[in-house]
Amino acid sequence: MQSISDSALTDGGANHASPSPLIRSRNRISAASAARASFTNQHGFARRFDNFPHCGGVYPAEPYTPKYHEQQCDRELKRLKSQLNEIEDQLVKAECELNRAKAEIDSLMQELNIKKNRIRELEKNEKMYLRTQEEMETKLNSANKQVEQLQRHHEIQKERVSE
Repeated sequence: MQSISDSALTDGGANHASPSPLIRSRNRISAASAARASFTNQHGFARRFDNFPHCGGVYPAEPYTPKYHEQQCDRELKRLKSQLNEIEDQLVKAECELNRAKAEIDSLMQELNIKKNRIRELEKNEKMYLRTQEEMETKLNSANKQVEQLQRHHEIQKERVSE
């Protein structure tokens, strides 16, 4: 690793820190790039490049480059695809819920129709029962009158026989 003299450093407000792990690269690094990477400010590293997490030795592209734009587009595409998948899942759940609700409504409508038919049948039976009851009361009254007439006739016959 190459060292840099203090005279080469122009920013007096920045703190000098040991070179970051990023500087330990497989490639040779120039003194200027090593100097840039070794300065820190109050918010962390001076270079935005050092603020990104590095996975598997893959470094993000510098901003405003086609590769950076492509990576941004890929991230946005992944985010939109995951959002689309979530929305599709919600749609499938909503459709299942809708189908379940429709089936329940159909079931309740069938049950309602069965109960309406039962009510109509009971009302018809009630009317028939009331008609039959009226007829029976009429026949009973008629039979009671006949019995009374027969009893009177029987008493009259008894009186005639006893005379």
